[in-house]
Amino acid sequence: MAITKITTPELFNLQSNNTEGTQLPVMTRAERIAMTGMSNGELIFNSTTDSVEYYDLGATAWYKIDYKGDPLENFNTVLYTGNGSAQTLNVSTIGFQPDLVWLKQRTGSLANHLVADTVRGPWKIIYPNIIYSSDRTSVDKAITSFADGFTVKDTTQGTYECNGPNGGTYSGNGTYVAWCFKAGGAAVANTNGSINSQVSVNDTLGFSIVSYTGPALIANTVGHGLGQTPEMIILKSTSVNRNWNVFHKDVGTSKNMHLNEASIADTSEYWTASTDTFSIQDYSASADWIAYCFVSKPGFSKVGSYTGNGNSTGPVVPLGFPPAWVMIKGANEAGDWMIFDNKRSPTNPANKRIDANTSDNESTDAVMDLNSDGFQIKTASAGKNAINKTFIYLALA
Repeated sequence: MAITKITTPELFNLQSNNTEGTQLPVMTRAERIAMTGMSNGELIFNSTTDSVEYYDLGATAWYKIDYKGDPLENFNTVLYTGNGSAQTLNVSTIGFQPDLVWLKQRTGSLANHLVADTVRGPWKIIYPNIIYSSDRTSVDKAITSFADGFTVKDTTQGTYECNGPNGGTYSGNGTYVAWCFKAGGAAVANTNGSINSQVSVNDTLGFSIVSYTGPALIANTVGHGLGQTPEMIILKSTSVNRNWNVFHKDVGTSKNMHLNEASIADTSEYWTASTDTFSIQDYSASADWIAYCFVSKPGFSKVGSYTGNGNSTGPVVPLGFPPAWVMIKGANEAGDWMIFDNKRSPTNPANKRIDANTSDNESTDAVMDLNSDGFQIKTASAGKNAINKTFIYLALA
């Protein structure tokens, strides 16, 4: 696109009676993705997202400059107490209609994590800490509806995991945390890869939900809908009992991690990732898959890493926003996938810890401070701050 210098004021079409004004090039998200040869600072109006966007040549990415609403309209942590009957955590409580809900019991008997999303629908549950696929036939599920927020089941006795250990209840006695993510509502078809997918995308948060059926061999690719190369992908088969797979940009495509394990990154499986698609060499048989994909968005999300210093005054990690939710994991140092948020820990230190790879209850562990523009590690523990080791994170505002 050529650079045009405007020297005549009339070219702006700014009229005193407010009947005319300057207009940016208008295009759909798909048309923007198809553009080539952009220069730094180009402006467009994205008619798909109803927003003005600029092109950052250094990041090779488009960014919104007219963010709608605030981070609480894209991600929020909600706390609730079980009462033994159906409970609806509604939109007025959450701040938006969530497309992904991640539940964990904080106190009481041990309970697995639980994840449900609107692309697969309620009742179809997967469990971050274990290998079991989605049990689509049992009625013992926690999330029964995504209408006006989400609704948890109406019994104190039923467990939501029928096959694995540590089922747990999600409306009975105890306290619970619900991490709520907004995607793009109803999924749409995506044909960018060799395997067609259904995607629900939130450009503001940099988050997409991707559902597809097929083998996950490296020869096959799947469209993710982000329009930028994903920086983190969390993938699970919903029809076959298999480990969760995790791609992270600071681990690289040649290595894979498992959300349900504390182990370090390994080279037994590998990934590809591009602006349109991703793939993983993992499993050859046909299966159903769900992927949660993330890319950093200024003011809303950040995928990155820090290097441990082995000191109780640990690394300062700048994000450019006050983090509401942070998950960290050692890439080349064994350790849990530790989750902290500003609702369970409203003041520093952020010491209410839940591990994604275990059914353990919430523990007290002063790992970090959540600050106005990032977080700081506050422990010398090897699993969080081993000297010269790489620790990856996903942070949300």
